[in-house]
Amino acid sequence: MKIRVRYFLVLASVLLLAYLLAQLDLSKTSAALANANYSLLFAALLATLFAMGARTMRWKFLLDERKKIGFWQVFTVQCAGIAASNFSPGKALEAVKVIPLKKNGFSYDFGLLTVFWERSFDVLVITSFAFLAFPFLNETIKLAIILAFGAVAVVMALMLRHFHKI
Repeated sequence: MKIRVRYFLVLASVLLLAYLLAQLDLSKTSAALANANYSLLFAALLATLFAMGARTMRWKFLLDERKKIGFWQVFTVQCAGIAASNFSPGKALEAVKVIPLKKNGFSYDFGLLTVFWERSFDVLVITSFAFLAFPFLNETIKLAIILAFGAVAVVMALMLRHFHKI
């Protein structure tokens, strides 16, 4: 049964890739690749890997509350979860990360809780970056950002004090 599912997934992947390649305008694609700035592409790749590593460390910290798990195990699950969530509205499929965690001895409810926490930290970080735009914003938007940041921080602080009890 598992072999059939694997063959089906490989076949579906090949068909999807073939469809996407058929939609490409090869002359425009080759021109874009010829004019690409590969140093910027490499810098973007490094920044992405750094961000994934930071998110992995943050999630690993949350998971280690219950049971120790290796960085590379968490990294592969993190990458797969983020890849899956890119195909869902509102990043809803990121919760599929808890399925591989079950094999490592984590319960689904604890895994979902850590995914929720991780998304909460993402909101906090994104809100923090909004402060960089402060010089360019009007007072109403500044106040809204401060209130949103404060609300998220207060809710997270209240939840954090109960995290170790789970």
